[in-house]
Amino acid sequence: MRENIRFMNVLRILCFGAIMYYHILIEAQMAGRLPYDPSLYSNSNVHVASTGVAIFFMLSGMGLMHSFEKSDRIDLKKYYRKRVVRIMIPYWIVSVIFFVVLFKCAVPDWFEPWKIIANVFAQDGYLFTLGAGTFYLGAGEWFMGPLVIMYLIFPLLFYAMRKKPKLTMRVALAIYIIIAFLYNTGHGGMFLTAVHTNLIMKVFDFMVGMYMAMNWKKLQKQHFLMSIIVMLLMVLLPVRLPVPEAFLISANALAIFIFFAWLEPVFNRSQVVYGIFDMCCRYSYEVYLVHHGVITLLLGSDLAGRLFPATGAVIVAQIVLSVVSGVILYYLSYTVNNLTKSVKQLSKRRAS
Repeated sequence: MRENIRFMNVLRILCFGAIMYYHILIEAQMAGRLPYDPSLYSNSNVHVASTGVAIFFMLSGMGLMHSFEKSDRIDLKKYYRKRVVRIMIPYWIVSVIFFVVLFKCAVPDWFEPWKIIANVFAQDGYLFTLGAGTFYLGAGEWFMGPLVIMYLIFPLLFYAMRKKPKLTMRVALAIYIIIAFLYNTGHGGMFLTAVHTNLIMKVFDFMVGMYMAMNWKKLQKQHFLMSIIVMLLMVLLPVRLPVPEAFLISANALAIFIFFAWLEPVFNRSQVVYGIFDMCCRYSYEVYLVHHGVITLLLGSDLAGRLFPATGAVIVAQIVLSVVSGVILYYLSYTVNNLTKSVKQLSKRRAS
């Protein structure tokens, strides 16, 4: 039976909470509900959302690599089918719901049919960050695009990491450093997006997670202490460190990752506390898919403005509605998957 790594679920929920916190604040500031104050989610060396997203990709890479830790090969059919069921079905459901809510089922005049391809493959949000005029509905945001691409190429990365882990990471690190300095020297425009949303840089985060899956048990006390020092420096330093932004994001993310990995024995002893995180983690992906749409909807709705005139009340409503919607989506996706299985089984019986 595959070992359950508890710190991953704890860290996943904390990161999601940090990202949701950022989205609530930034949307409230843009809507005029709160005064603009970036110090609520960033300082000279740390940005809550950029760090949280980097950790998310690390966790995704580690989770996939860990699931195949005792395998030398991947059953591609089974692997991709599982990703469609777990990742794409909830995404497609949310996209349809957002379309109904935003456009009342009426296709806008500016809609071009070919753009639906980006929605089907969850690339609408990421292509939107590149300046492409997609039919962006807001489901899962830009994050979904790179995530789906990483799941597609994971079998290739898996074999490379299995055969030549150190060489693979050295090549990835070299590419990462080159791109980081291109951004730092003013040449990042060629990538059409910010460094924290750059696909290649996020693939590097993903690969760091894969590498950590193979080596996290080798972490020593000095690694733990170093992670604490890095986190304290990043939070307490009043001036920005003279390094590329990508390095700051990665240093923050990796330090937090190592810190929580070292605390794995603590989470193994805390059955009740971990049980709460584990339950929350079960629905976290679905909540992530819907939360930004819910936040935007409540801030932009006249009815919501009348129901929740106080900013605090709107924030509470955003959190509650996001969680409730995510849980409903989880069970709706589960139902759709079961219905699909039933239809396939019925078709096979009739064919035989």
